[in-house]
Amino acid sequence: MGKVAKIFIAFWIEHIDFITMIRKNDLDSLLLKTFNKHLPSIHRMTKDKFTYSISEENMEFASAFNAGGIWNILMKWIDSDFTYSYDDLLKAFEEISRFNYFR
Repeated sequence: MGKVAKIFIAFWIEHIDFITMIRKNDLDSLLLKTFNKHLPSIHRMTKDKFTYSISEENMEFASAFNAGGIWNILMKWIDSDFTYSYDDLLKAFEEISRFNYFR
């Protein structure tokens, strides 16, 4: 999740004005729908980079689970007026990933 989180956060920092405007106008669900739509194909293109493989029958569930978590962290960050730094967000992703992995 570390590399994914870094890329995701860096992308949104680069487009922060856009995502903030989308959030303030309650249009963020449209972006989430698009994110959910494309995440499975992105995973298929990168799945050889992960140490654990998810079955195709559970891929949609795994994608929805991961997208929802990542997305909600982004929304929490925006709603907090960017109180947290890039490093804070990465630490949160890392800790949450470890928590979910070792349960």
